[in-house]
Amino acid sequence: MGKLSQKCYDACKLFASFAMQILLFSNHRALIDHVRQSLADGDGSHTLIHTDTLADTITSCRLNQPVIIILDVSTAPTTLFANKFIEHYHRKLRPAIVLLSQDGSMPMDLLSLGVQGVHAYREHELPCMADIIERCIQPTLAQRQSHEYIMVRNHRGDERIFIDDIFYCQAEQKYTKIRHRYGVTFTDDTLKSLESLYPTKLIRIHRNTLVGVSHIRAITNDDGHQLYLYGIDEPLDISRRCLPALRDKLKTAKAT
Repeated sequence: MGKLSQKCYDACKLFASFAMQILLFSNHRALIDHVRQSLADGDGSHTLIHTDTLADTITSCRLNQPVIIILDVSTAPTTLFANKFIEHYHRKLRPAIVLLSQDGSMPMDLLSLGVQGVHAYREHELPCMADIIERCIQPTLAQRQSHEYIMVRNHRGDERIFIDDIFYCQAEQKYTKIRHRYGVTFTDDTLKSLESLYPTKLIRIHRNTLVGVSHIRAITNDDGHQLYLYGIDEPLDISRRCLPALRDKLKTAKAT
């Protein structure tokens, strides 16, 4: 068994243990048969949902809620799918999305969907689907989040941190430090990602610091602008650039 086929074989054994629904959008018969056969070579626990129109793909996403969506971008323009998908589905359930293309290109309108892989294929050179799906099993930040908590993966395993328990997040070299009610946790998730997912819960006060809005106690002018949090003794620096938005946020929170 060659190196590539051995890797694909190992991936088959791994993803066969995860039962999931996988949606494939394509009208390329060889590719459809290849994906179907790849899933059949596992333990048969996965369900393949095949669609060949974008309208059916959007409908199937809403009805079946697949964990992985495979889009053959050579089949049809995908702008309609991207717009409708973001509007009705992706922001809520955040599946893994994989693009297959006969020339390896990625449509710009799909970038915002958090694509996990782009793979070129030809009639007689089809990709190892087991390897592709195995990669999708590793969750992205967006997939690990809920409206109430985040799941942080670190050297200790998976740790659940409720958003309302977060005092602040600070960027430190390659990691982000999360100071919360029960201690300190380090993650490789970025401040930008956390800020975009929870704009009402976390606010930036410095280029390297987010704070939990509900924990803000006071803003002072001592030694520059500083912020104090309930439950935290040390103050945090506020950059001049972030100060106006911070004050507006506090006024809005008070009004509501």
